[in-house]
Amino acid sequence: MNDFIKDFSTSLEQRYARNYSDQPMIEWIKANTTLHGMPFSTVGYEFQNAIANDMHPNLSVIKCSQVGLTEIQIRKILGFVVRNRGVSAIFSLPEEKLYRRVSQTRVKPIVDRDKVFNLAQDEDSVRSMAIMQFGSSFLYLTGCTEGDATSTAADAVFNDEVDLSPQDMLALFSSRLQNSDWKLRQGFSTPTFIGYGIDSSFKISDQHLWLHKCSACNHYNWPEFDRKFCEIPGLSSRIEDVYEIDVDAL
Repeated sequence: MNDFIKDFSTSLEQRYARNYSDQPMIEWIKANTTLHGMPFSTVGYEFQNAIANDMHPNLSVIKCSQVGLTEIQIRKILGFVVRNRGVSAIFSLPEEKLYRRVSQTRVKPIVDRDKVFNLAQDEDSVRSMAIMQFGSSFLYLTGCTEGDATSTAADAVFNDEVDLSPQDMLALFSSRLQNSDWKLRQGFSTPTFIGYGIDSSFKISDQHLWLHKCSACNHYNWPEFDRKFCEIPGLSSRIEDVYEIDVDAL
C-alpha cells in the first residue's frame, strides 16, 4: 500500500469507526477526543454516559456545579457536527462574555488538539470564535441576544445555563429548528426556582435520575439537599433550607 492510500485509510479509520452509524456518542467521544493529553474518560462521572448518548429532540438536564456537564455537552455537539454532513448546530451561553470565554478556553483547545476535527479541512474553512466549520457542517457559538437567536437556521440547539439565560431568547433559538429534520433542542442548567427554566422543562420529561448507592445500607438513592437529608456540624436547628446556610458563619 502506498503512503497516500495508507494515510487516507488511517484518516477514515480515525473519523469513522467500522460500526460508525451505530456507535454511541459517548464511545465516539472517548475514541476521538482527549483531555489533558489522555483519551477522554467518564471514570468518576459515569452519569455523563447516558446524557451524551441521549439524542432525544427535547432533553433537559438538571445539574449541580462542577460536574463536567459543559465539558460533555461541548464534545457532544462537536460530535454531532463532525459525524453528520451538512448540519448546523448552535451552542448558546447566557451572555457574550461567557460565550467568548468558553469558546476560547474550552472549545478551541479541543478542536485544535484532536485530529478528528481537522481531517479533510479546506483552506477556506471557517474557524473563528463564533463559527467553526467541519467539512460541510457548522457549529455556531453565541450569547443569548436577539441577534444571536435570529440569524442562523439550525439542526440542533444546545442551551447551556438555561436558568441564567433570557427565557424569551431561548424560545427564539428553538424557532431556528423549524426547517430541520433533526430538530434537536437540549438544555442544561443548575436550577434556580421551582417551576422556572430547567425545572419546568424537566418536570414534563420522563425524568431520568442518577442514583447513588449508599455504602451503609446498599440502597440506591438520588441526592436531595434539604434539612431532612443533610447533617452539618454546627448547623442551627432553626434553619430549614440548606440553601440558607452562611458557610462562613459555621
